[in-house]
Amino acid sequence: IEFSKGGPDILENLLSLGPTPHMQLHRGSDRAIQDMYIQLLTRGAIKIELFEKMVDQYDCLTDDHLELLMHKGLISMQQRQNLHEKISQKHQ
Repeated sequence: IEFSKGGPDILENLLSLGPTPHMQLHRGSDRAIQDMYIQLLTRGAIKIELFEKMVDQYDCLTDDHLELLMHKGLISMQQRQNLHEKISQKHQ
């Protein structure tokens, strides 16, 4: 989750990219960006466990973050619901 979009400033939210993929994320077409996210998921660079850790250990994800992750195709509807429940339990 981009820091400029309210993403948490923690190691688990850091993604190391080369200069070309980094520029592509900022200036690429929607399709190119979506393809990059699919590759990152496939290669295991982005995992649901990272988002779970952001909730469990850092309590730094919000429902707005979850919507952004859904929009990017990085989590499924079921994963979004599970993360939402974790967030809700933290704030009870």
